[in-house]
Amino acid sequence: MKIGCKVTSSAHPLGVKQCENMVTQCMELIRSVQEGAQGQEETKAAALTQHLEPSIETIDEKVVEWVNWGPLKRLLQRSEIKDGVDLLQRQLDDAIFHFGAPTNFELQRSPRESKVSSSTDSTEIREALQAIIDSRVEIKTLLAIQSPQPVEQVMRHLQEELQNPDMPAEQRGSFRGGLWALYSKTSKLPPLTDLTGQVELNSRNPEFIGSSNDIYTGTWLDKEMVALRFPKTLSHSAIIIHNKDLEREVSIWRNVDHPNVLPLYGIVYIRKHLYSVAPWMTNGTAINFVQKRPQANVLKMLSEIAEVDRISPLPLARRSQVADSLNTTARSILAVDSVNQEFLLQKAISDRDHLVYTNHSGLVLAGTLKGLVNRLVDNFNLCKDEEYRKVMLTACTDFITPEDLFAMLQCRFDEAEQDTHKNPATRLATQYNVFMVISYWLKRQQLPIDSRLLWQMRGFCEAAIRMKPSSPMVDKAADLLLLIDTQPKRDVISRTSLMPGGRMLSANEITPQGLAIALTLLEGDRYKQIMPCDYLAKFDRPGYNNVDAACSANKKITLWIKRSLLHYDSLQSRAAVSKFFIQTAHECRKLRNYHSLIAIAIALDSAQSLDSTRDYLSTNTVAQLEALVKLPHPEGNYSRYREVLAEVIDPAYRDYGIPWIALHSEELHLVLHLNAKVVEIEKRPLINFQRYTKFMDRAKEIFPLTPPDLERYRQQGQLAYLEAKLAEVGLDEGEEMLKRVNL
Repeated sequence: MKIGCKVTSSAHPLGVKQCENMVTQCMELIRSVQEGAQGQEETKAAALTQHLEPSIETIDEKVVEWVNWGPLKRLLQRSEIKDGVDLLQRQLDDAIFHFGAPTNFELQRSPRESKVSSSTDSTEIREALQAIIDSRVEIKTLLAIQSPQPVEQVMRHLQEELQNPDMPAEQRGSFRGGLWALYSKTSKLPPLTDLTGQVELNSRNPEFIGSSNDIYTGTWLDKEMVALRFPKTLSHSAIIIHNKDLEREVSIWRNVDHPNVLPLYGIVYIRKHLYSVAPWMTNGTAINFVQKRPQANVLKMLSEIAEVDRISPLPLARRSQVADSLNTTARSILAVDSVNQEFLLQKAISDRDHLVYTNHSGLVLAGTLKGLVNRLVDNFNLCKDEEYRKVMLTACTDFITPEDLFAMLQCRFDEAEQDTHKNPATRLATQYNVFMVISYWLKRQQLPIDSRLLWQMRGFCEAAIRMKPSSPMVDKAADLLLLIDTQPKRDVISRTSLMPGGRMLSANEITPQGLAIALTLLEGDRYKQIMPCDYLAKFDRPGYNNVDAACSANKKITLWIKRSLLHYDSLQSRAAVSKFFIQTAHECRKLRNYHSLIAIAIALDSAQSLDSTRDYLSTNTVAQLEALVKLPHPEGNYSRYREVLAEVIDPAYRDYGIPWIALHSEELHLVLHLNAKVVEIEKRPLINFQRYTKFMDRAKEIFPLTPPDLERYRQQGQLAYLEAKLAEVGLDEGEEMLKRVNL
C-alpha cells in the first residue's frame, strides 16, 4: 500500500508523529476489513481504501508542508500545527464513521494513540529545540525577526525543558549553551524568572554572611559566575511568604536597567531551597569596597546611588542634609502592593478631603484627587506651581478622564458661586482661576478633547456669562468661547500629499534624498500627533492610540523595504536596492529622522541571510551596511543608536529630530513600572504625583525635539509615492517574507 509512504518515511517533527498514528490506524482498519471480507465481499476493502484515500492524502500533504517548514517555524507555530492535527483527526473520524457504520467495523484506538501525550509533546519540542540550536542558519533566522516574541518563545521553551530534572546531562549542556547564545546575542534575559536547571551552586560555604541573608557563588548556564542570595532560617509559614515576596521582587527588579542598580537575573530552586540570582560583583559588598579602598570618594558614590545631584541644586556640603531629608520622607511613604493599586487608587480618588503633601522644596509628592485639583485652581497664578500645572494637565489621564476633570472644575466654579460665607473677591478669584485652567488646557493641547467635551465647555461658558454681571468675568468667558470655537479648526491640518493636478513620482524618479524626505514627512506627521497621555494609555489601557499608529507605520516601512529587497531574483538588482536604502538611511540621518533610520536598519539586518548579495557591493558600502544594521542592537543599552542620536551632520537640523519611538516608549514604561500609582502616607492611600513628575521629566529628556519642517516638499510627489507603496503592505507579511529570506 503506497498511501502514507511520505508520512512514515519522515522524521518526527512537531505534529508528524500524531499524523503517522492516524495513517497507521487507517491501514490497520483496511487490513481488518480485508481479513474479514475474504470469501464474502472483497470489494468492501477496496471501497474503504478508496473512501479513506482522500483523507490520507490530505494528512500526507500537511505533513510534507510541516516538514518543509523547518524546525524554527514549526516550533513558533506549534498551535497552528496542533489545530491542524486536531482538524485532520476529526475529518478522519468523520470519514470512518460514515463508512464504518454499515460494515459493522470500528476503528479501535487506545487513549495513547488518539491524543497527543505530554511525554510525546515534550520529546518533539526537545527535538525541535535541539535542531534549532544546532543550526547556525536557524539561529540567524531567529535573530533576524523584528519582533522580540519569537526569541522569547524559544528562550521560554529552553527554560521549561531545563527545569526537567530527568533531562540527559549532555542535552542539558547543549540547551544551556543555546540559551546562553541567545542571551549574549540579544542582551535580553530569558523571559521566565525561574532559572531552575540553569544555575549550579559552586560551594556550600557562603562567600558573605549577613544579618538576614547569606551570599553564595554559582554558575549560570555554565558560563557566568553569579551571586546566590539565601535568607536565614525562617519558619515554614514565613518561608512560604518570603518565597512569594522574593519572586515578586525579582520579577520587578530584573527589568531595571540602571548603572547604579544591580540587576537581578531571577530565582532558582536548589535542593528545594529558593535563592535569588544576580551578577557576581568582584568588588564584593559596598562596605568591603570602601574598606579595601580608603581613598574612595564615598560621598560621590552615595550621591550617584541616591541621585541627589538630580534632586537638589544645593552645594555639595549640604547634600547630605538633603539626602537625610529625602530618606526620612521615603520612609514615611510606603510602596503599596501592586495587587491593591487599583483598589487604593479608587479610595484616593473618592476621598473627600483636600490633601496634598509636598517636600521641603514645595514640590507636590502626593494627594487626594480633590486636593490635587483644588491646588491646580488655587495656585494657578503662582510661579512655583508652573511645573505642577504642566504635569497635572498632561499626565492626569492616568487617574482621571478629561470629562471628569472638567466636571470637577465646573463643580469648583459653582461651589464658589454658592459659598456666600467667603469674601466676594476670593470667590471671584477662584472662578477666574477656573477659566484660566480651562484656557491653559485648551492652549496646550496636551489632553484629548472630543466634540462632546467641547460642547460641555461651551455650555459652561454660556451659563457663566448669564450668571456673572462683572465685565472682566464676561470678557474672560467670551475669550474662552472663542478658544473653544477655534479648537476643532486648529486640529484639522491638511495632509494632502499631492496638489490638484499633481503627479505622483515613479520609482525611477525617487532618489535616496527624496525618499528620506517622504519618510520624514510621514513619520513626522505620526510623531506630532503623539501626546504624553498616549504613552500612559498605551501601557495601562488596551486600545489603539497615536503611539500604536506611529509604530505601525514604522513597521510597514520595514516590511516594505524587505519586500523591495526580495522583489528581485537577480543578485545585482538586490545589491542595487540594498545600496539605495543604505544611501536613504544616510539621508535620514542628516534629517535626524532616527525612527526611519532604525526601520531601514532592521529591514537590512533581517535580510542578512542574503550573503551572496554582499559580493556585489563595494567594500565601502559593505562597511556602511554593517555599521547600519548594528544600530538597533541592544548592546550597552543601545549605545550605538544613542551615539548616532547625539550627532548632528547638518547644522540646519540641529534643533529637530524624530527618535526611535518604540525604544523610548519602553523607557517611559520603566519609569511608570518603578513608581506606583498610589503611595501610603500615614496609612492613607494617595495618588503618587511623583510618578507623573518623573514620567514628564523623562519624557522631556527623551523627546525634546520636533520633526524638521519639510512642508515645502509635501506635494512634490515623493510622499504620494511612499504612501501608495505602504498601502500595498500588510502588517502580517512578516512570515511570508521570512520564507523568501530563507531561499
